[in-house]
Amino acid sequence: MRRRKKISYDKIFLRRCDVMFWVIVSLFFVVGIRAFLVMIVDNNKYNDLLANLSYNEVLGESTPRGRILDRNYNVIVDNRSVNTIVFKRKKNMNNLDMLELAYKVFPHLELDYDRITERAKKEFYLIKYPDVCDELITDKEYELYQMKKLSGLELEELKIVRIDNKQLSKLDSDDLKAAYLFYLMRAGYSYSSKVIKTDATDAEFAYISENNASLGGFDTRVDWERIYPYGDTLKSILGSVSSSSQGIPAEEKDYYLKRGYSLNDRVGLSYLEKQYDEYLKGEKSIYEVVNSNELKLVSEGNRGNDVVLSIDINLQMEVERIIVE
Repeated sequence: MRRRKKISYDKIFLRRCDVMFWVIVSLFFVVGIRAFLVMIVDNNKYNDLLANLSYNEVLGESTPRGRILDRNYNVIVDNRSVNTIVFKRKKNMNNLDMLELAYKVFPHLELDYDRITERAKKEFYLIKYPDVCDELITDKEYELYQMKKLSGLELEELKIVRIDNKQLSKLDSDDLKAAYLFYLMRAGYSYSSKVIKTDATDAEFAYISENNASLGGFDTRVDWERIYPYGDTLKSILGSVSSSSQGIPAEEKDYYLKRGYSLNDRVGLSYLEKQYDEYLKGEKSIYEVVNSNELKLVSEGNRGNDVVLSIDINLQMEVERIIVE
């Protein structure tokens, strides 16, 4: 009886081995067929898909808007080019790196340093003297932080609130200038370019241009701004445009992003500039990223379309003169 049972188990084992063998052979056959289809038959198709997936497109800076003209083609809203200094935070750059950079650059820029706010001073002080600010937090608050009942942002806010004028008095004139530049470098969206100064002097523009390789994140560009050849005539209905540092309004962010705008794009804020923004806005240059760090121009950007109004600017000015008289 025992011998027959052993023979029965051997047959079952051999049968299972046969089944496993043919399953493995079938799987290798299916894999081989699939590899043949991918590598030989559909090779071009998958190469195209790979190229599309690895294609990295970068948009250039905002291009000038189209002009606004009257019925006789007199230009009533135009653009003028301005030398602009910008800053874009680089990857792995922390606040201390930016602080050091601010001290290096501020002597070369004429900015309205008196515009620095109390909040900006305190945020600067917090980063410059972290150990001193740590002492502003109680043991109980640290315990709450460790227990996840206080967030890091809440802890930082407590420190900022408790920094007093006596502590801020330690900041000298150079500190305050660096603090204001540091504030401009951090303003707005962290991953977008910040406009540090428009209408930069030739000396300022040259310094940044010549040293941008060693001034991690600082760069120059020729920007534009709106000008009005006929002064304030009709300006109330022509509307206004956001600044380079402002970009798209925060309250309308979703609206513009759905229409292909970038966060730092300049858009019409009111009246005709806003009503005809899709026609007036220019097309950005498109670049392809080559070898990870080089850019290849794919298509050149274009100025926006001109908009011609039914208004006669000379007639309007004459009417305004008569009303004044």
